[in-house]
Amino acid sequence: MNKSSLRRSAYSPQHITLKHFLISVRKEMNYSQRKLADVLSVHPSFVAKLEVGDRRLDLIEFVDFMSGLNLCPVEEFTKLHAILSKEFDNED
Repeated sequence: MNKSSLRRSAYSPQHITLKHFLISVRKEMNYSQRKLADVLSVHPSFVAKLEVGDRRLDLIEFVDFMSGLNLCPVEEFTKLHAILSKEFDNED
């Protein structure tokens, strides 16, 4: 990983994959954005901004997000990592 890859925009391919992953988690739970926001005790605009890519999610927020859904953050990160590795392994 080169230094410049540490600072990518919310519109990079990797962040778009994260956005799609978060949407799929929400949909698998049959939650609307509003229901997810209620469960996570956040404003609905927080969820909407994550899903359209206007806001990035840091690691602590990822852990809180998954824990708030009673999902294991480590297991969910492992799934996300596998997706990212499969899609972007050849990039450097």
